[in-house]
Amino acid sequence: MTFSSALVLFAHPDDAEFMCGGTIAAWTREGCEVHYVVITDGSAGNNEPGATREQMRPIREQEQRAAAEVLGVKSVTFLGEVDGLLEVTLDTRRKVTREVRRLRPEVIVAPDPARLWTGNRYINHSDHRAAGMLALTSVMPDAPSRPMFQELEQEGIEPPRTLEEELTTLETLVDEAAPGRISLFGASSGSGVASLYAARHPDRVDRLVLYGSYARGVDLAPPAAREAMLAVIDQHWGLGSRVLADLFLPDATAEERDEFVEFQRRSASREVALASLQAVYDFDSTGHLGDVLAPTLVLHRRNDRAIPFALGKDVARRIRNARFTALEGDDHFPWRGDADAVVRETLAFLGAPVDAAPARSGPGAARLTEREREVLRLVARGQTDAEIAAELVLSTHTVHRHIANIRTKLGVPSRTAAAAWALRNELI
Repeated sequence: MTFSSALVLFAHPDDAEFMCGGTIAAWTREGCEVHYVVITDGSAGNNEPGATREQMRPIREQEQRAAAEVLGVKSVTFLGEVDGLLEVTLDTRRKVTREVRRLRPEVIVAPDPARLWTGNRYINHSDHRAAGMLALTSVMPDAPSRPMFQELEQEGIEPPRTLEEELTTLETLVDEAAPGRISLFGASSGSGVASLYAARHPDRVDRLVLYGSYARGVDLAPPAAREAMLAVIDQHWGLGSRVLADLFLPDATAEERDEFVEFQRRSASREVALASLQAVYDFDSTGHLGDVLAPTLVLHRRNDRAIPFALGKDVARRIRNARFTALEGDDHFPWRGDADAVVRETLAFLGAPVDAAPARSGPGAARLTEREREVLRLVARGQTDAEIAAELVLSTHTVHRHIANIRTKLGVPSRTAAAAWALRNELI
């Protein structure tokens, strides 16, 4: 099995090499990003008369860093606890939790805290057992639980956002808003929680549609690219928001990109943006996709810049009753590009009439704003988004959003159907 990232947590310098050096070398050769966290300072590593802790600390640290470099380890962090005196305390739990939340590894390697002795009369060091217990407590409850060590959030180090948390939110929403059987549409990173809901509640989900989906966030980009993207958001959110705009709006005008940049920065602080992107990378649906029983449609644009096309096909392969449909285009957002194709395929799969027009007095009509009515009049006259934008002094991105909102409020599947509604209701 190949992991994208790993944390090796151990008590003393050289413990990792004795414990799993060969495994670490193999993992780094396969592209795994490995991090070391050394809990103690290694100062009791020499039993010769006259050797002092002060002398040994820099020597042991230098030796450990040199060994890690040989094995291809990405980083080495020392927590500075006194060698030989390691205990499981709230302070040491907090220190380990900080590193687990910061690094967010896919796998943690640590000593077995239950192992007391081995052959050749060797008694397992108490520091090793304490390190193993600290690893276990970080996995549960410390690192994933928001009530644990809340003061770390002031440092911008939050618990990883998990699919289980997202599922709880979706379950509450569905229970309140939609009793009975439902069809779910999950787009982008929302595909993970939609598919998890379908797997956990087969009696509630009639059909499932996934658009621009992926199974594992670590597959979105190589480790170096993910690290660089997180770093630019962390160090300069203004620049990071522009990089994301280029990724999500590949064919947008400069004005559209500027508006999307402003939207991102008004919607999320640097800390929230960083945590959100990290959550996207952390999401892993491979454990539940095989349990989805509902008929599933997986839609993906061939040249999607944000979520590679191959990842959508991978999702479809993992669901037993899935059909994959390729769409043309390079926009990730479903309302950009050929949005009608997304609507047509979705409605056809759900068994809804694709060209159905809404009722003349549908509830959405009264909710249209004056600006939306103005945009709809121009749509009905056959004007393009660019022409509407020029006439109303708006960006084409804003026009896109208005039309998407209009279609949602009117319950119509396409731009053409919205224009037909406007004609029947004498908006022009």
